[in-house]
Amino acid sequence: MLEQSAEGLAHLNGASTADEKFQWDSIKTWMSAAITDEGTCTDEFDEIQVRPSLQENIKTTVYNVSWLTTNALALVNRLY
Repeated sequence: MLEQSAEGLAHLNGASTADEKFQWDSIKTWMSAAITDEGTCTDEFDEIQVRPSLQENIKTTVYNVSWLTTNALALVNRLY
């Protein structure tokens, strides 16, 4: 999803106004979906057996990525 957002940004150079709006809306959608996916990822730990230390490490990493993605989405929302 984040990769798609980066590709969308690349298409903004020289885009028409309508295409630019579509690209920004798509970027926001992909980033929001990435945030949702990050949360869903850690929900699966309740259903499978994972070593507690590994589970905590993964949850911390996913939390950090989610935090960065949320901040990036806030910046995109401020831009457009």
